[in-house]
Parts: sequence; C-alpha cells; structure tokens
Amino acid sequence: MKLWQRQFVRYGLVGIVSTGVHVAVAFLLLNLFGVSLLASNLGAFSVAIFVSYFGNALWSFETKGELVSLGKFAVASSVTLTLIVLISNAVNLLRLPPYTGILMVAVIIPLVGFVLQKLWVFNR
Repeated sequence: MKLWQRQFVRYGLVGIVSTGVHVAVAFLLLNLFGVSLLASNLGAFSVAIFVSYFGNALWSFETKGELVSLGKFAVASSVTLTLIVLISNAVNLLRLPPYTGILMVAVIIPLVGFVLQKLWVFNR
C-alpha cells in the first residue's frame, strides 16, 4: 500500500472515531446535563476537533502535534465548514433534493480535508 493510501485509510478511520466522539459527547451533554442542542453540538465539536487533530497528526500523517499545525488545522477545518455551507446553499438555490447536498458533502468534504491536511497542515 502506498503512503498516501495508508494515510487516507487512517484519515477515514480517525474521521469515524471523531464523529463517534462528537455524537457521544453531544448526547451526554444533551441528555445527562440538559444542555441545549446548539450548546451540546458546540461542546461536542470542541472535543471531537482535538480527537481529529491529534489522531491525524500522530497516526494518519505521523507528525508531531505542534502549535503551527494546530493553527493550520483550524484554518483547514474552517475552509471545509465554509464549503459545507456553500454546498448546502447551492443545493437549496438550485432546488435539488436535500439528500443531494448531504451526498455531495459526504464525498467532497473528506477529500478536500484530506488534501488540505496532507499537502498543507501536516506537510513535512
């Protein structure tokens, strides 16, 4: 298996784990502590983003977790979040079925995120 393929597989696995952490923390905050849905998701995102960063830094791309790459990771995450908003708005404007936007996001965002992280965030 080539290096980029191994990194892509690991990136996907880290994504699955960080998504699971997000869901678990959000449900915990919502159901156990009675926090609002928005606050639950924001809190869960805050935890999951660190799982994603350290999982990708240390395992997917086998680099050191450094402040510079953490800053780049935050920018890359902002870029992908912006793309999610743009795709969602475009789907709405074009009056396409909502699942079209979900599928587009599910395909495009992981690919863009991987490329940004491989070539910029964790590039050595």
